Amino acid sequence: MTRLLQHLAPAVLLAFVALVTATPLMANGGTVRISRAPVGLYLVSVFTSPTPLRTGEVDVSVLVQDAEQERILDVPIIVEAHPLDTEAAAVTHEATRQQATNKLFKAAKFDVLAEGEWEFSITVGGEEGGTVSFQATLTDPTLLDRPYLLAALVLIPLALLGWLLLGRDDEKDEASTRQSRIAATT
Repeated sequence: MTRLLQHLAPAVLLAFVALVTATPLMANGGTVRISRAPVGLYLVSVFTSPTPLRTGEVDVSVLVQDAEQERILDVPIIVEAHPLDTEAAAVTHEATRQQATNKLFKAAKFDVLAEGEWEFSITVGGEEGGTVSFQATLTDPTLLDRPYLLAALVLIPLALLGWLLLGRDDEKDEASTRQSRIAATT
């Protein structure tokens, strides 16, 4: 049994390394920032992820519906992010279905590299549309924002300790087997 565990230890270690180096998936949804706000002839809902917003890649997903029939519409959407309390550059991105995981949405994915208070403005449609905005605070990621890394930092040392302890049990078993053989031959 201990030999089986010793052979499995490298596979477990490899799995931990894969988890630590994996990038988190971002999907449409996340935190609701605006829900069914009337913007011209449209109803607009806006979601952001990650939750909470962190510096790095930000996903702003937008759902646009017809205000009367509530059909999902395909209109141009521009997302702008402006820093309010830092000297970082503003970011402007077109939201597209190609960037969206859920094709009912349009999404804009872009990097925000400075922490602080930011204003996000979403311009929907042409003359029939308008602009809606919200403010959010972005902070730098912490170790707690990387659960795989945190789990690996805890579990890998425990796995190595178990591997070492199992190895010692094998040494004791081999020593007692040798002593039994010597006793049997004398």
